[in-house]
Amino acid sequence: MQVINQKVHINKDGILKLEIPTQLSEADVDLVVVISPSVNSPKDGLSESEILLVEERWEEYQKNPENAKTWKEVKASLLKKYDI
Repeated sequence: MQVINQKVHINKDGILKLEIPTQLSEADVDLVVVISPSVNSPKDGLSESEILLVEERWEEYQKNPENAKTWKEVKASLLKKYDI
C-alpha cells in the first residue's frame, strides 16, 4: 500500500484532475480519495495527526468490518463502563 498526500487546486468547473506517478505498471489498484478543504490551523479542521488516525481506522475497518460496533453498542458500553 502506498499513501500519497498532495495539495491540489480545484478549478471553477469543480473538476479535480489528478496525475499520480506510481512505481506500478499495468496493474489494477483500489483508489481511495478523501477530499478535504485545506485548513490553516488545527482549530479550523483536523490536524495532520488526526487525519492520519482517521485514515488508519478506516483501513482497519475495511480489513475487518465485522469488528465494527454501532453507535448504540458503543454508547451502551460507555454507560456501563462509567456507571452513568
